[in-house]
Amino acid sequence: MCVARYGGAAAADARSLSTDFAHDAVAPLLPPRLRPLRLDATALARLQAARAAACTRYDDGDPAHAALLSGLWSAALPGRPFPRAGVSAAWTEAGWQGPDPRTDLRGAGVGALAHLVWLSRADARLFRRLATKRGRNPPHVAVNEYPFCAAGANVTLWIAAAAGLHSG
Repeated sequence: MCVARYGGAAAADARSLSTDFAHDAVAPLLPPRLRPLRLDATALARLQAARAAACTRYDDGDPAHAALLSGLWSAALPGRPFPRAGVSAAWTEAGWQGPDPRTDLRGAGVGALAHLVWLSRADARLFRRLATKRGRNPPHVAVNEYPFCAAGANVTLWIAAAAGLHSG
């Protein structure tokens, strides 16, 4: 089981994905925000998939991971060939801090990459505009701005940590 970044094993136990709670008699007496959640099978499966994605580091040898990275490149920089070994200065034009986006993924893992790919598919125009900062002056990262994709990876990391999904 992936242990929450903050809180250790006790936090992981408190955030157990089990739908069977030992304190069923006490739960109705608690304020609503403190009551344990009951998850149906679909919600439980989605939560387990989110935990798996949050706990999975990017692996160059995994074809599914490479496909996500290549798909993100195509969404942000359409018409440009995917760089050899995935490293290119053009990644900075696509919303990353440096020439290798895998370094920006760090602890956010494959979950962050999947979220960015989802956004690129859900609204390709919006994604491209945000990632490449088209329509702005200067067109790329300004001194006081943070690259969009790198920021997106950090937001995914924070959400996973807050939800108790991420490993430390």
